[in-house]
Amino acid sequence: MSVAWKTLPFEQALMDVSAGNVKLQTDEYLPHGNFPIVDQGKALVAGYSDDPSALARVEAPIIVFGDHTRVFKYVDFPFCIGADGVRLLRPIDGIDTRYAFQFLNAAAIPSAGYSRHFKFLKRIEVSFPPLDEQRRIAAILDQADELRRARRKALQLITSYAWANFVEIFGDPISNQMGWDHQRVLDTLELPLRNGVSPSSTGTVARMVLTLSAVTGAEFDNTWVKEGVFAGTPPAEKLVSSSDFLVCRGNGNLNLVGRGFFANGDNAEIVFPDTMIAARFSPKLLEPIFVETLWNSSFVRSQIEPMARTTNGTFKINQTALEGIRLLTPPLDLQRAFAARVTEIDALKAHHRAHLARLDALFSALQHRAFRGEL
Repeated sequence: MSVAWKTLPFEQALMDVSAGNVKLQTDEYLPHGNFPIVDQGKALVAGYSDDPSALARVEAPIIVFGDHTRVFKYVDFPFCIGADGVRLLRPIDGIDTRYAFQFLNAAAIPSAGYSRHFKFLKRIEVSFPPLDEQRRIAAILDQADELRRARRKALQLITSYAWANFVEIFGDPISNQMGWDHQRVLDTLELPLRNGVSPSSTGTVARMVLTLSAVTGAEFDNTWVKEGVFAGTPPAEKLVSSSDFLVCRGNGNLNLVGRGFFANGDNAEIVFPDTMIAARFSPKLLEPIFVETLWNSSFVRSQIEPMARTTNGTFKINQTALEGIRLLTPPLDLQRAFAARVTEIDALKAHHRAHLARLDALFSALQHRAFRGEL
């Protein structure tokens, strides 16, 4: 290191200033409003509030840490705190907030599932050079991170092309100006709906189990797993299969309840949990890509959300409610034509993902060098 660096234990380098702030429950989130809500999810802004008394009593900028999700956010605007599991961290004088944010993002925090992770964070030692050097390092990492954000934005735009193609072929499903037939989910199934199986505290059979994040993002993500033990060997119908459409059964965020995707492959080593419902649609009626696109549209959301029931801040939907949801069932040849277009779009997405992976690797290398004083 060409300049003098210091190292402090986490609790001496950053102060937890979370106490005394109002935390909004997810059913208080508004889609629009005057004050953004920041919670522990991946998105910077999770919703809005119109209650000025809910504004966090901290001066920006601040670092927001998701105690359950291990997500760090740099927030430089007035905001409200969303739901549980949010920590607000402020660096001491002499440590730049943006530098601290980048340093913490590079920290290796082990996953404990949905348990709290602050206990791991407190074990970290924070290394830092003089302020000018901190700001230089943060600026370099910010520039590299901006390239990654631009690539992610491009991926989001490409994803929106699928919906544009859907509307071009099938029209708006809400108005259904093309007059397609409707059928209840119950009447389109090849097998009855079924819940997954959840780990047991007294179990002895170890398996990996999906978490809800696997089906509540923009697509199915099989990296969202955790270790679990089960009372017995999970039956085949509880294992991840590309034939099954997996639906989020309950969530604190109403917008995520009932979201669903087909698994991207068969995996006999991964179990889907009781917090998900599996649907196996008849291939004579529905094409998987058509189902995914329709299901996560406002047409189906407008049916799911009024049926979701909340207890203790968690919204839930059951099999009976899902069976009654109505789906468009246009001719299979049109569904397959749409699927072919989406397959082409997916190939373009794969190209962008590969480039994003290279940018991620570059960013990781920069982080490693930066906090060793080699940048």
